[in-house]
Amino acid sequence: MYCLKYRLISLLSALSYYELTTNNPWEYYVAIHRDHFKPTLPDYPPISIYYFSDKQYYTGITEINIKGEKIKIYDREKIICDCIRYRKKIGVDVMKEALQEYLKQNYRNIDKLIKYAEITGVKTLMSRYLEVLI
Repeated sequence: MYCLKYRLISLLSALSYYELTTNNPWEYYVAIHRDHFKPTLPDYPPISIYYFSDKQYYTGITEINIKGEKIKIYDREKIICDCIRYRKKIGVDVMKEALQEYLKQNYRNIDKLIKYAEITGVKTLMSRYLEVLI
């Protein structure tokens, strides 16, 4: 986990942590600020890096504790927005499943989801998907 210490758990790794997907990612998905240098990655575990702008990077950060180590991860609403943004890379089916699972939950926060969608530039797409699914 050292290689993830100063990074953010993102996309499929976060979806898996929050149980918003049935997919079990074979690599870690990590977000890094686009102004940061590319880290030297170990051979194992496999890590997929996504570079985010200020708005993309700093929106929705939270922390979790894994085996006594604090790890930064995006909250559920930010992950859903990222899934819409990267739907062609992760698969539309994965994005759809995540959004559907999120919408089933009692903790869902549509106002926060729309706010994040606006910040991250996916509001139009988010509105279309929500219109169909709600």
